[in-house]
Amino acid sequence: GNLLVGFITGNNAGLGFVWPAGWTEIENVDNGNGCGSVAWHYVTGSDTAPAVTWGFNQSAQGIILQFTSTATSSPIGRFNHTDDYSASTSTFAGGSLSTSGNSSLVLDLEHGIGGTLATPASYTAISGPANSMLFASVAMPSPGTTPAISYSLGSSGRNADYQIEILAPPPPPTFNFGIAVG
Repeated sequence: GNLLVGFITGNNAGLGFVWPAGWTEIENVDNGNGCGSVAWHYVTGSDTAPAVTWGFNQSAQGIILQFTSTATSSPIGRFNHTDDYSASTSTFAGGSLSTSGNSSLVLDLEHGIGGTLATPASYTAISGPANSMLFASVAMPSPGTTPAISYSLGSSGRNADYQIEILAPPPPPTFNFGIAVG
């Protein structure tokens, strides 16, 4: 099946995002001035659009990204979260992620409150910046560390960065054998 990765954020604290049954939450952050949540789900063919709920009468924004050719049993490797929700800054600093798998893809999911988000160097844009969100990725052919994310926002703002490693399926087994004819 295909892997869905969902990302939802809000500009206020205390929203308490809740994903529907069958979704596995990777990270849920509520840091006083902003919040975000990331989750994944396999498409089974009988799925409906997910309904994420949250408290209070506040707005939130989100996206669902779909991926093919992922590991089927445990598609998510390592993840990292960095945020500056609590302090206004003019530099976006998301850090880096040490990956664990071969041929993995690292998603960079960014949320900004103020300032201008930009696709990090060495990353490929997926979508954005739009609605205070940006999505990018970098391919990692072997285990290693992704390029560090740091750039100027152009003006002060609060922001958060989520990096998620999507694992590729293991390669098929190879056989080396010979046939003896005697």
